[in-house]
Amino acid sequence: MGYSALLFCPDEKAARVLSQILAELEFSVDARPEPFAAVKKISSQRFDAIVVDCENEQNGALLFKSARSSGSNQAALSVAVVEGQTGVAKAFRLGANLVLTKP
Repeated sequence: MGYSALLFCPDEKAARVLSQILAELEFSVDARPEPFAAVKKISSQRFDAIVVDCENEQNGALLFKSARSSGSNQAALSVAVVEGQTGVAKAFRLGANLVLTKP
């Protein structure tokens, strides 16, 4: 059984790397570079993981809130991708279960 992940990442290079990593972990990846398209997808489809680039804190908050409000995605693993160590605490406050830092 495969897993599904929604990836929100406006940075094309980072999105490629994250998609490759998720694919190696046997996730089918639905990449969305635009926040409102990602929110629409969250509200219409079930995902096992929602991976959000939180460079823009408002977009991160919007996507995590949408996932928690969605009946089918409340239990999805919420993964935040942040720049350096400074964004880790913020990401957890936004609702992330797991935080990855960009080098």
